[in-house]
Amino acid sequence: MVFTLERQRVKLANFNARAELHGEDREPAADLKIEMLAPNDILSEFDSDLKSSLYRKPNANGDQAELLDTGPGYLPKLRFPRMGEFAWDEKMEHAELTIHQGRSDLNLIECIVDSFKFAPADGGQIGLTFRVRCKPDERQAGKLYTLTQQAIDVTLKPQPEPAPLTA
Repeated sequence: MVFTLERQRVKLANFNARAELHGEDREPAADLKIEMLAPNDILSEFDSDLKSSLYRKPNANGDQAELLDTGPGYLPKLRFPRMGEFAWDEKMEHAELTIHQGRSDLNLIECIVDSFKFAPADGGQIGLTFRVRCKPDERQAGKLYTLTQQAIDVTLKPQPEPAPLTA
């Protein structure tokens, strides 16, 4: 999986400060719950067949809306309208999350992104919720606290995996 976002508007739904135990040492850490509404094309970043499994083209005789075809990949109608939210069990390690704040962007490195949940919706969009496990410093944690329940712009991308240590 290569899930990326580039200056995407999302909601920081929750900021949970916590501590992680590393041996006998406790290190500050946090969980960020991110919520967003995205075009269903984002599903291809998780699995190439996921979008076509959940969505279909509109029927010319039965579907009232979206009769304009915008290309072969245009699939706005839900195949299973009664399907609710579902989890996607995948994890992205070594991620970098940037929260764009003008001159003082927050850069969180070595994040783990997981707990993906999809909420399919008619009209070619999908609700997406995920968790970012990170280790903000004191200044970053204070800023994250103030951004809770706010709309923010983020960039999420994988970082290169650290090179193994050689003896």
